Amino acid sequence: MNARDAILSRIIDAKEDRTYQSYKAYTSYSLPPIERFKERLAALGARTMSLDEARDRCPRPAYVDQDIAGLWGEPSTCDDIWQAAAGVTGTVCAVAHSGTLLVTAGTGRKRMASLAPPVHIALVDKIVLTLDQAMRLVPQQTSVLVTGPSRTADIEGVLVNGVHGPGQLCVVILEDCVVEDTASGG
Repeated sequence: MNARDAILSRIIDAKEDRTYQSYKAYTSYSLPPIERFKERLAALGARTMSLDEARDRCPRPAYVDQDIAGLWGEPSTCDDIWQAAAGVTGTVCAVAHSGTLLVTAGTGRKRMASLAPPVHIALVDKIVLTLDQAMRLVPQQTSVLVTGPSRTADIEGVLVNGVHGPGQLCVVILEDCVVEDTASGG
């Protein structure tokens, strides 16, 4: 074995070990997936709330993605995402392990609704354990991974929320939320 092959072999071994260790550590975690997801969201500075609470607290005007307008229960009050005080989106799924949301563009959905307004309200109807499982669900459209409110420490290492996107993230876990807790994603 030459030096190149030895290096590549060590990289492959390390990657496989990390993936296994990460999954093993997660599956031994004692909280159920929904509770783990809520815990991760809180650690990231996001909030969970009921659908009714989200409707009541939603800043106006709000942009509501067309594909969830019926579920949200009120028409979009703002057609211009850049003028909206809040963006309300659906999700493909949420990741319990990291508190990440997977949001996609497509018919009736504008990716910018999760990025442009100062408040993002996301409706979750499916939770998976790992990012690997989430990536298997990604449709062909462009996707955005949202992990907590936008934050940066670009200027003198001072953490600031909302500079590059929503400073607040509110998540509604719908009553009919499906939890996929198998390693194969199903």
